[in-house]
Amino acid sequence: MLELMLNPATIELIWTLSVTTLLMVAGGLTILIMPWKDDEIMAVHRTVSSVAAAHLPVPLATATMPSNQAAHTRRSLAST
Repeated sequence: MLELMLNPATIELIWTLSVTTLLMVAGGLTILIMPWKDDEIMAVHRTVSSVAAAHLPVPLATATMPSNQAAHTRRSLAST
């Protein structure tokens, strides 16, 4: 039987290259299966919006604070 004697550095290199290759393939497959047509993107958007609306108390569209509350809630670091 042929014994394969490998240096630990060589084993580490093979492991690193194989894991890196698998990660690149997984990333490529992820990009490949993403929805790229406008209809598919809007279907995903509608699904995420309906799920988020069911679980979040605040709608996603209200990302900014009203201007009258913003002045009262901000404090400089020197005032603390």
